[in-house]
Amino acid sequence: MIYKYYHIFWVLSFTCGLFIYRKYFFLKKFDIDINILFFLLLSFLIISFLSLYIIKKFDYKGNILLKTALILSALIFFLAGSARYCLYACAENSNIFNLIYTINENRSAQNLKSMDVSEIVNAAPCDLKLSMEGRVVNYPEFYRGELFFLFEAENIMFSGYTDSCGEKINANDLVLVKVKTKSRQLLKRDEVIKFDGHIKKNNNSMLFITEEARIEKIEPVGLKDRIFFIRGKFYTCLSNIFYCGLNSSFAGLCRAVVLGDTSNLSKNIKQNFIKSGVYHLLAISGLHVSFFVFIISSVLNFLIGCRVKDYNKSNFTKFVLFILILMFLFFYNFLVGCRASIIRSSFMSGTVILAVTVQREHNRKTILSQGFIFTLLLSPEMFSSAGFWLSFGAAAAIIYTNNIYYKLSEILYFHCKRRKYHVLNPESLKIRNNYFVKIIITTFSVNIFIFPVIAFLFKEFSFLSFITNIFVIPLFYVLLAILIFSSAAGLFWPPMAIFLIKSANIPFYLILKITDIWKILDFGVIRIQNFSAAAVTVYYSILLAVLFLLSKFFISRYKSNG
Repeated sequence: MIYKYYHIFWVLSFTCGLFIYRKYFFLKKFDIDINILFFLLLSFLIISFLSLYIIKKFDYKGNILLKTALILSALIFFLAGSARYCLYACAENSNIFNLIYTINENRSAQNLKSMDVSEIVNAAPCDLKLSMEGRVVNYPEFYRGELFFLFEAENIMFSGYTDSCGEKINANDLVLVKVKTKSRQLLKRDEVIKFDGHIKKNNNSMLFITEEARIEKIEPVGLKDRIFFIRGKFYTCLSNIFYCGLNSSFAGLCRAVVLGDTSNLSKNIKQNFIKSGVYHLLAISGLHVSFFVFIISSVLNFLIGCRVKDYNKSNFTKFVLFILILMFLFFYNFLVGCRASIIRSSFMSGTVILAVTVQREHNRKTILSQGFIFTLLLSPEMFSSAGFWLSFGAAAAIIYTNNIYYKLSEILYFHCKRRKYHVLNPESLKIRNNYFVKIIITTFSVNIFIFPVIAFLFKEFSFLSFITNIFVIPLFYVLLAILIFSSAAGLFWPPMAIFLIKSANIPFYLILKITDIWKILDFGVIRIQNFSAAAVTVYYSILLAVLFLLSKFFISRYKSNG
């Protein structure tokens, strides 16, 4: 029966390969051809999916070919994880800012991708300054008189000496920038700017330091910059609608919910959401994407003139609907920026819709595992992201443990009701159809599962989340519906959007009142110090053992006796 969980072996093998390379080989520089690594990675994945075909083709009866396919595919995914992180490490080692800093510090040029860089830097004085042109990649964050943002440097010019003055290098590499300023609104994402400053190393990463007076905004030139400039226009259009229709606090909350921009959240609102345990609602994830897909598919069905129950009558209609939803998911990922939570939810939603479109069975556990590997293949640096682990941890809790808690609830409720109402079996109670039961069980399973991750990363946990989520989530659905329709209307008729979004004041007000509860029940927020990685391992070992015993012995024995 262990063969049914092949997808878990794939995830564990891929993660181990990535982790081992990251832990023990990341700091070592290998002279490896990127094209060869990419070919190996692609070959690994093709062979693994052939193994998947073999695994599904044969029955789970200990076939020797089945065992070989499972072991081989797990080994291949281990190598694929190592190869993918090796690609990422090679890209990091060849980052031009790392090269410039290394050469400027050591005054030696060895194994560099550009001899021009070594010649220019070696000829420069020790106080080398750079002038850069490029694009602001993410939402700038303001903290204590300093603005931080990720910058894609398209062109780099060296200054500070005369021999190579005016030399320009095409880079297209990323660097973190710190700007000394008093303005929170100095820069926006996707703006094209030019500035100069100097490089500093900070905790094994490069930091480029400059000042507000040195920054000059310029017009986009290349096709890539123009595409991102258009994205910036979409963002500005929606932001203006939020600020015209709502007060500044509510508008900042709208930007967080729809656009994923938390930089303008007030400290009071942010603290209330964190302390009351509903801050996850501000991270664009499966809750948002699934609701977006539901609204869009409903509208498209209405426009196309086809109901859900008539899908089997028109394959063309299903295919058109799938393409339109896929286009929306791609556009929305591009609009808010690719993050772990939205990549996961978009991948899972797209895969499920594809399976329904082609009338194929689908398994949520397999799709979650595929989404895990796909996300790390796309962006292996997310391995060290808290959002990545919280997103996949919450999804795993819902998919793997919700059913166990449902069965326990049915059994307990059955014991209370069977004598009075003469109920014959727990499943006849149909408590799974109760909306509030779903919220309670989902909130419980997610919080129990991700508790050690939150305690390890944030050193505190809010037990109020078990209560606040029950009341906030229904209001949040209403709020999302208002924001979706007003945002869509704003792209065509802004005055109508401003009128529609004013109705969001009511759910906003109620949500903020509910999240204020932590100020009265502050004992519900527990601070946890020294929650180590070993404690996380012990917690999950105990939790998985308890869930296994409940599933295999208590619930199964109750069914057999019932």
